[in-house]
Order: sequence, then structure tokens, then C-alpha cells
Amino acid sequence: MRDWYYEYKLSLGIGTPEHGLLIDSQLSEELYRQAEIISEASSSISSKECRVGGGQCAIDLSKVKLDKTSLGKICLSMFYNKTACIGMNLKYRSPDGSCNNLKRSYSATRVNFYELVQFHLSHSLPSPRRLSVEFVKDDHSPDDFKTMAMAYWTIFVGHDLSHTAISVTMNSNKSVRCCSDDRKELSPRDIDHLCMQVVIPDEDPFYMNRIRCMNYARSVPAVRSDCTFGPKEQMNQATHYLDGSMIYGSSAKRTWSLRTNLGGQLLTNMGCYNNSQDDPYGSGTCYRAGDIRANALPQLTVMHTLWMREHNRLAKLLSHVNPHWDDERIFQEARKIVTASIQHITYAEWLPALLGENYTKLKGLELSTKGHSNEYNETTNPSVSNSFATAVLPFANSMISDTIRLFLVDFLIKNYEQL
Repeated sequence: MRDWYYEYKLSLGIGTPEHGLLIDSQLSEELYRQAEIISEASSSISSKECRVGGGQCAIDLSKVKLDKTSLGKICLSMFYNKTACIGMNLKYRSPDGSCNNLKRSYSATRVNFYELVQFHLSHSLPSPRRLSVEFVKDDHSPDDFKTMAMAYWTIFVGHDLSHTAISVTMNSNKSVRCCSDDRKELSPRDIDHLCMQVVIPDEDPFYMNRIRCMNYARSVPAVRSDCTFGPKEQMNQATHYLDGSMIYGSSAKRTWSLRTNLGGQLLTNMGCYNNSQDDPYGSGTCYRAGDIRANALPQLTVMHTLWMREHNRLAKLLSHVNPHWDDERIFQEARKIVTASIQHITYAEWLPALLGENYTKLKGLELSTKGHSNEYNETTNPSVSNSFATAVLPFANSMISDTIRLFLVDFLIKNYEQL
């Protein structure tokens, strides 16, 4: 009955903001089903067996290993499978971030975000919408020293490091709607555990009582990287490394789908391509890239196009200089240069512009001007934190202007386009 209810009564409308969120946060793998099973088992054990507070119970459960269960075997094969790297060409990065660390699959795709503090949930927190209204003011205050590229590079890098998926129904794999058709709160009996509906304050300056509920489904869980029971961890569909995954994809399948397999080139001029069954732009043009969010904003699409062309330019140059190289080597060498270029821009230009040169140097984030670095530590967990991906990186959205200035070839402003 519940799946029927979701499918026919609470399906998301095409073209709505909620549907756009679903596209940006679309689930690319089905490993979350194992994570959901572990989560449900943890909840069951907690409710039946725990005689202590919820926080202590969560800590105790996170010490119980899965290794003697069928799910434990899946987890161990994901995070501790040393034989998986044997025979791989480790000269180049794997698309999914695996085998970066030969002892443990730190920060590969589908690995959970890192939690900075002990797990704790509270339903007494203020509405997220109220917080965003208080902290982010809709003021037009352009920066005379930085271009809009500052904001879009932040988003570009953010998409390289993190991609959170939102939950869908387990049985029918349908999108979840957590508000009524007239944008009001659902009654408690109709709210599934997947929902985290956002209540709109009465005094909201934008919505002004037009809607009372903002649709929001919970993030997709991940199998815990320590292969234990315990609280839900959220899945990161991107690799946690700054490795150009938004251009090349976070899986071998995605990477292969973007290649021509000739001369190390990436595919171009694909025309109208529907990224997914949930794409609302049926007759429009959607460009395929390593990350599905490449079509979210016009300037972001431009950024993806620039780096796709840069890869192909490098591949053409490398094939000319090294005619004996095959397609695979040309592609990987061009990819390596593009990734290094993105890393260099991020550390040499973006971070100082964002944090200030003095603070960047104070924290040891500046680039060395000579030699190579030997600071890699295989025991360090480089995973992106949940707080950084969810609360810090999205600050770039507050920097985006609601208009696009169009210039003539002589850099005179032609006109403005409203986003």
C-alpha cells in the first residue's frame, strides 16, 4: 500500500524545484540497500537490547563487527580487498578512487562521509529554512576584486569532492515527496522515515505564506567503512579526492561512456542526451559529463566544456609528440595533466583568494615552488567530512548572481540575462 501511495499520490512533478533536487542528487548505485538493511538491523538491536541512552548505545553498536554476516563479507570486500589492486595499472588513478591506498579503500566512491563529532540527532533544532533566511541575505553587493569564476570554481571543486544522493523508495525505486500537493505538511501517519520535510516559517520573506512545506528526503546511507553496526552514515557518490571526477566520472563505466576510444579523446557534440529517466528537459540539450550536475547552471556547463576541450587539446598534442602511444596511454596522460592543473589552480589561486594568503601559508596549504612532495601518509583518512560537504562548500550558492552579463568582443556589456 505504501509504495502505491508514493508512486501515484506523492510522486514529484516534472520541472518542480523538488524534481531538480532529485536530478542533482540522483542515486547512481544500489549499494545503499545493504546500508539500509544494516541501519534497520542497528535500529532493531537498539530498541530491543540497549539499556543505556541513545548516544552510548550508538557508540556500543559501532564496536560490533559485521564480519560474521553475509553483509560483512560485502563490506570487507569493499574496504579491505587487497587483491583487487593486483594487476591494475597503478601508474594512473582509478576512476572510483580505489587502490589509492593499498591497505584500505579510504575515500573511494560510495564510501561514507567522515563525521567530525559524535553522532547525535535532535528534532528540536530550528527550521533549516529559518537559518538560511537569517544567515544568507538576498543583497546585491558585487565584489570589485573577484569575478563570478570564484563562486563557480567553488561549485566545480565541490562537485569533484562530494555528491550526496537522496533516498528513494526501497521496493519501487520511486522518488519521495514529503509534502502535500498544496505544499503543506503531511500528517504524521503519512510521513515515511525517508522524509525530512522542512517547515517554512510564517514570516518567510520569499514564500510569504504561499507554501508551508519544502520537500526534502533524507540522504542515502552508506555501509560503514569500519564494517560495523551503528548509526547511519551518508554515502558520497564522488571520490573524496581532488581528482577531476566531475569531468571523468567516478566509475569505470561512466568514464568509458565519455570516451571516443580513439586518440585519447573525450566525446563531443553528443546533441540531445537525457542523463536519466528523471530528466525534465525532454526536448532540450543536456550535456553528459562525469557529474550529472554539469547542467545545473549555465556557467557551470561552460566550466565543464572548457576542461573537456582542454583534455582533448592535450590528448591531440600528446599523440603528435608520441605517435607510438595507444589510446589508453594518451587518455590517461592527458587526464593526469588536467587533474594536476585543477589541483594547482585550487591551491595556488582559489584557496588564497578564499582564505587569504597569510592564512593559507599559516595552515601549510601553499604550494612548493620546487621539487616533489613526500608528505603522503597512508594512515591518514582523507575522507571529506559531512559538515564540509553539506554546510561549508554550499556557501558558494550565496555568491552566485541572479543575472548573467553578456559582453561583446570588445568587452562592452551587451545586455543582462535573468537566471
